[in-house]
Amino acid sequence: MQKLSIRVYGLCVCENEVLVLHEEVQGQRIYKFPGGGLELGEGPVECLQREIQEELQLTVHPSEQPFYVTPQALASRFLSDTQIILLYYRVNITQKQRDEIEIEQDMLGRLWLPKSKLISNISLETDIAATQYWLGMD
Repeated sequence: MQKLSIRVYGLCVCENEVLVLHEEVQGQRIYKFPGGGLELGEGPVECLQREIQEELQLTVHPSEQPFYVTPQALASRFLSDTQIILLYYRVNITQKQRDEIEIEQDMLGRLWLPKSKLISNISLETDIAATQYWLGMD
């Protein structure tokens, strides 16, 4: 492994549902939370705000601290020479914001899921671990 990537994701919550995005990553169709890679000079909250703006055309204010951070660097599922560290934040979304969401053109779709259906509908192991942790907190 020669590279390190810090990834920042948001559990966007509106009432009792959480937003999951359907997209294709390197030929694999996955369901994941909004977010992506930290850019040089950017803090994690700034990264998440930028990613959500890009993916959903929405301005948000995530919680100040992540509720879950991977306990160690992990091998990337998509980049063989890269280790990743993931941070997860809660992002409260109003009904008005929910109605205004427009996903990026390259996204396949979006789902608003009740908490009880989250784990069975997300694809990535780290998203599942973060969701289990969050559900245990809630």
